[in-house]
Amino acid sequence: MTPSEAYETGRARDAGHDNMQARLMLRLRDNPIAWDGDEKPRDVDILAEQPIEVSAGRIVAFADIAERATFEGGKNAWRIYEIKPSIGSAGALVRQCRVLEQLLSGRAAIVIPVVMGNDPKLGDFKILWDDRIILMSDDGKFSGWVPGNG
Repeated sequence: MTPSEAYETGRARDAGHDNMQARLMLRLRDNPIAWDGDEKPRDVDILAEQPIEVSAGRIVAFADIAERATFEGGKNAWRIYEIKPSIGSAGALVRQCRVLEQLLSGRAAIVIPVVMGNDPKLGDFKILWDDRIILMSDDGKFSGWVPGNG
């Protein structure tokens, strides 16, 4: 993928997505969410539009926000945040997140959807998704982890 192709594939996003992305990035920088386990990372990077490669140079997706934690010994762990200002289909969002998980298999990574807390399809999504979710309120504040009901 060329830089121009990367731009063209992303420019059709609406302002709601960009706003949620920017707010989440600030939230993670200013008030980090603790990492699981006893070991604390020595460094954490918050990256917007992080390319996801399946082989050297072959970009197949972009993480809306990627959080990379580096631990002693150079081991990395990732949180990939998938932002949806509006859930068009709960099942489609589950599919998208599962494909991201598949692309990241073999890496220490989890995919975390970020959706509006008042989305009319949130109830269905929480039933279908069995892992962590982050909710954003109308005033731009984020919840901590909200478990899916799967």
